Amino acid sequence: MRTINIAITRKLVAQRMGLGMLAYTLMRVKGLVTLPIMTRFLGPDGMGAVSMAGITASMLWPVLTLGLTYGLPVKIVNVSTPAELRKLYSSAINIIAVVTFLVISIVAGFRWLGIVQSVIDRYAPYLLATAVYVVASLAKELALLLPKVLQRTRTAIMFELLMDYGGASAAIVILMSGLGAEAVIWALSATTLGIGALLYGRLVWEFGYYPGIDRKQIYELLIIGLPVIPVSIAQWALQGLDHYFIAYYQDQATVGVYTVGYSVANLTLGLLAVLNYVYFPTLAVLFKRGREHFEGFVYLSLRLTTLVLGLWLLATIVLAKDMVDFLAGAKYADAAPIIPIVVFAFISLTVANLLQQIPVATVQRTIHMSYTYGVSMAVNIGLNFVLIPRFSMVGAAVATAVSYLLLVILMLVAARRHMNFGMLIRHTLVGWVPCAVLGLPAFWLAGVPGSIGTRMFGLLVGIGLFLALAWGCGAVSKKDLATIRAWESGS
Repeated sequence: MRTINIAITRKLVAQRMGLGMLAYTLMRVKGLVTLPIMTRFLGPDGMGAVSMAGITASMLWPVLTLGLTYGLPVKIVNVSTPAELRKLYSSAINIIAVVTFLVISIVAGFRWLGIVQSVIDRYAPYLLATAVYVVASLAKELALLLPKVLQRTRTAIMFELLMDYGGASAAIVILMSGLGAEAVIWALSATTLGIGALLYGRLVWEFGYYPGIDRKQIYELLIIGLPVIPVSIAQWALQGLDHYFIAYYQDQATVGVYTVGYSVANLTLGLLAVLNYVYFPTLAVLFKRGREHFEGFVYLSLRLTTLVLGLWLLATIVLAKDMVDFLAGAKYADAAPIIPIVVFAFISLTVANLLQQIPVATVQRTIHMSYTYGVSMAVNIGLNFVLIPRFSMVGAAVATAVSYLLLVILMLVAARRHMNFGMLIRHTLVGWVPCAVLGLPAFWLAGVPGSIGTRMFGLLVGIGLFLALAWGCGAVSKKDLATIRAWESGS
């Protein structure tokens, strides 16, 4: 009987992470190329409509899936035959299809009856297109989910790039044809749905299709997934609401400056995007092999993540002004001070994501994510009310950083039942030692008058000291290689 196996070797993990970084880089390049074209042809109102479609999709698709997409990876790594996989995956897709069909029907009915126009006339022309875009985003996540979980990284990345670049190309053609924002949203939706259908057809060809709903499987998936829906909303709020606060208390120009700083800091999440291709599937497989392999992987991931991102934090402290001047010009200079603060916030978010997977992999529960993200969101909203009116963009950045740092602490508390609490704290903090030691010199170097060459030379010297400190404090050691070899052999 054919079985489902997920291989883990140093070579394969390195390949998957390299492919993930390549995909993330290419998606960033696409954004840099298409953004000037979109802003030129659409204007502020059109860009607002397209942006609203994206924001709405990122908020709603986790709700429309009933959280099933969070439960599927947990269950898929534990199935052993294609028949089990077919029944599980198809059942989830079938029930999600029913939910989304009902939502689209309701939206279409409202528009046909004129109800929506009378309530929010400004956005009524885009509502049906936006609803379809939400479905397209949902279809994209569902189609890519199985290849990612099965560690078919090349397939997942290839189709994801096809969807993103195909959608961008279609949008540019639409704009060159003289059509507006609604046509762009429809083009993005159609391209994503078409390419997603090709990938899904490939999966059906390989594993088959189950024309029904396995109630037991759906129930088990809902137990895992439903508690994550508030998490998705909280995650969206933590990264988006501060823009609205700045617009309310300051002005739209300040939001633009803040967005520049936020965009530079957002590069920090590149590592998290790469880890999404590798971390959880590897974690689940190693837990099945034994507690020693599982814990070693968690500890090493925490140390290396904080170490690599700590070095990036030092670089942003030293070069923030130069980055803003190169990317946006002197009129956006006020964005420079917020970059290191938001970078620290996103480092905390990355660490929290590593920690939150521990209970998911060990006991297949996600309830801890609901209260941890809920508390962090509440604190963030409160801090936004207090800090943004007084400190503007810096207040927003500090609110985000404090909220995500609190999230790390709460995730550590949630994980203590499944791993040694002291060891988790130790391995989370040890990677920060080089950054903490070199932090003040980095701020001093950033303020030294002179060319960027002077700061770059100082940064290169700092990197050497950073690596020496990392070795000296035990953030990296020869034992790590032996640990990785043990994962390969399963011994």
